[in-house]
Amino acid sequence: MRILKSSFAVVERRAEHAVKYFHSHLFWHHPAIRALFPPSAEDMQRQRDRLFAALTHVVAHLEHEGLASYLHDLGRDHRKFLAGPEHYAAVGASLLAALAEASGSAWTP
Repeated sequence: MRILKSSFAVVERRAEHAVKYFHSHLFWHHPAIRALFPPSAEDMQRQRDRLFAALTHVVAHLEHEGLASYLHDLGRDHRKFLAGPEHYAAVGASLLAALAEASGSAWTP
């Protein structure tokens, strides 16, 4: 847990870059997923802010019992927007790519 939290601290310093990279990577490699996201730049900015807030919450609460409930609610919210299991691998790959990009030389496999 300590390694994850200290690694995420590096990413936090480049939060805006990380979330923009995430979405760029996701939409480039899986263009059909773009339709699940808001069309306006303003709404996408809110989406990016919420994404990083959720990531920060998860990392900060890794050892707390309430994390499972938070993740359950987050999953339910995403299902309302038609996100499903078929998107998990794409999102995971783009998230890892964004974390690696934002971490720079601090990233290790």
